[in-house]
Amino acid sequence: MTTARMVFRGTMRGHTDVITAIAMPTENNRMAVTASHDKSVIVWDLIKDGVTYGVHSHRLTGHTNVVQDVALSNCGRIAISASLDSTLHWNIDDGTLILRHRIVDRRQQLLSVAFSADNRKYALASSNGTINFTTVDDTTSSNVDAPHADRVSCVRFSPNASSSSKHVAVSGSWDQTLKVWDSSSNNLKLMHTLTGHSDRVNTVAVARDGTRCVSGGNDGLIMLWDMIQGKRLCSLETGYIIYALSMNPARDWVSVGTEESVMIWDLERESVIHELKTEEAEERVFNPYEEDGIIYCTSLSWSNDGSTLFCGYIDFIEKGRCEIDQALINGYQHPMH
Repeated sequence: MTTARMVFRGTMRGHTDVITAIAMPTENNRMAVTASHDKSVIVWDLIKDGVTYGVHSHRLTGHTNVVQDVALSNCGRIAISASLDSTLHWNIDDGTLILRHRIVDRRQQLLSVAFSADNRKYALASSNGTINFTTVDDTTSSNVDAPHADRVSCVRFSPNASSSSKHVAVSGSWDQTLKVWDSSSNNLKLMHTLTGHSDRVNTVAVARDGTRCVSGGNDGLIMLWDMIQGKRLCSLETGYIIYALSMNPARDWVSVGTEESVMIWDLERESVIHELKTEEAEERVFNPYEEDGIIYCTSLSWSNDGSTLFCGYIDFIEKGRCEIDQALINGYQHPMH
């Protein structure tokens, strides 16, 4: 039995508010993109030089409100950022804006965005329970016929462009359900509604094979699902609110970001194999989501080869003060065998 040994590798500093999303392209292991409440998106070159793990390539500015999520094309050339104000399409090579997709209904907030595996379509999850399905050239746009009953916190596509599941997407909602969608046409068609959570679903992650996903939320449960058959495979108890999930592309692991730590779960053995905590997390400080919370992980992403985990944190200066000192991304690496 292989024992996981996660080793701290460095810190990437650049955002001045909560890091909401970390995206890694499936065909490029030398870059990362992050989104933040500071209204910006940062493109990082991963240099892995001592404790400095990455440097800014571009800072993408143009949003007038917090950026909730960011999605990358497989090659890492195009990014789409979802904000409470609009959606922006970016050219990653030079950091230029390609297209602005404005929200028609100002009461609607965009909370999550995902690219399809073929890079031709993307889905936008919103606060009114709907999912907007759009082609990249913006010629076709439609809403789903079976929306959620509450805000859609996360939407994700199958990342496997060569499998039969390449057109499958999944969404998680505050209505305590997940919905699995078929995106093979110009509309999202409902395949399954997955029930089992007893509170809000905050985050969803899809396995590299595109057939399974995990979900987590306020009930503290990690649920593993077969998206094709529409059934739950297992349920794991963390004991804490789950804010972020990421499935390892090389192993049957899922990283779980809670208000206490980042846990690495082995899904096959249904057990925690490692737990990551920061020094700052030992002291309780003010945060905008809990009256007495701690510094905690808000976003996660494994590198394309599954060797490195990137963790985005909320980081406040001191208790009782809601001004941000600096948001951190800590890179942890497991030596692959």
